[in-house]
Amino acid sequence: MKKADKKELARLRRMSSSGFCKLKHSEDHDHFKMEIEFLNYLELSNTAQDLLKLCINSLSYSAKDASPYIRSEPDIQLILELILQLWPSSELSYLDELRPFLEQRKSDKK
Repeated sequence: MKKADKKELARLRRMSSSGFCKLKHSEDHDHFKMEIEFLNYLELSNTAQDLLKLCINSLSYSAKDASPYIRSEPDIQLILELILQLWPSSELSYLDELRPFLEQRKSDKK
């Protein structure tokens, strides 16, 4: 390998250590993971709703007609899979279990 190639490779290695920090390789699967931060459950819910609205809108209207900068239709399946990953299923199950307790407390106060 030429000296210039070695220098370029070293430079690329330095850049990659600071430049590729969003996606983390999953040890369980041959996939990557990325952390997304939400302010609270309401923001998470609103984001999921907006993504669903995007899917509905994309199925109803052509994205290409909406803007000259859109060259391809959005991948609806990919967006729906993202929503499934964001959906707080275990938290919602917990709320279902908590509801009878809260209803009992409410009726005890009457």
